[in-house]
Amino acid sequence: MLRFIIAIIFVVLYLILSLPIMGILWIVRLFTPKATYVMQRIVQWAFSVVWHIAGVRLEVRGAENLPQDGASLFVANHRGFFDVIVGYPLLKSRTIIVAKKSFRKIPILNLNMMFIGCKFIDRQNPRQGVEIIKACGEEAKNGTSVYIFPEGTRNRGDALKLLPFHDGSFMVAQRSGCPVVPMAITGTAEIFEQHVPKLKAGKVIIEFGKPELLADLPKEYKKHAGNYFAEKITRMLEEHVK
Repeated sequence: MLRFIIAIIFVVLYLILSLPIMGILWIVRLFTPKATYVMQRIVQWAFSVVWHIAGVRLEVRGAENLPQDGASLFVANHRGFFDVIVGYPLLKSRTIIVAKKSFRKIPILNLNMMFIGCKFIDRQNPRQGVEIIKACGEEAKNGTSVYIFPEGTRNRGDALKLLPFHDGSFMVAQRSGCPVVPMAITGTAEIFEQHVPKLKAGKVIIEFGKPELLADLPKEYKKHAGNYFAEKITRMLEEHVK
């Protein structure tokens, strides 16, 4: 419980202090778009502090597969809140997150997320979802990477039995031509979701697969990229538990 209390205190202090920082960077952004990336790095730093407070022992596999330049579509399995808290700081390029719309209602945090360009998706509104994915595709065309969870919601069942991947998520890569980087994440639910409201120290494995272009996928998967990457991530997850 102590870890949770310390984490909450840090988050509250960060959110309060982020207001004047965003004010300054908003002015700077009038002259250079680099201010947005500066804010992303600050958010990533805050996330990394939280996962250190939580006692996460992080193992990163396949770091050599992270693209060094240009936009990418990062697609990951979704087990818990710490998928973003641990995963996002590892993405060094300019990257936006696709998050559920409920995050837009959290004061100050929503301002942080909007400042760095995060998109909020309504799972109950397919039309809005398509518009969000199209907007992400335009971001990718302009060199901004996208971090998304194609399952659409947290998988609360067997970690090795992923929920169906929505093919619509891959429209980002289809519209922009950017590569898809699969991410397999293990251990995040054990940090928080399985012990709410406590934070329990534990090991998290994040593995990056090799980037792949949709145009290079086997013929039988070209219309169902979700199935292809779900199978690939499942195989990566299976290696995590051996």
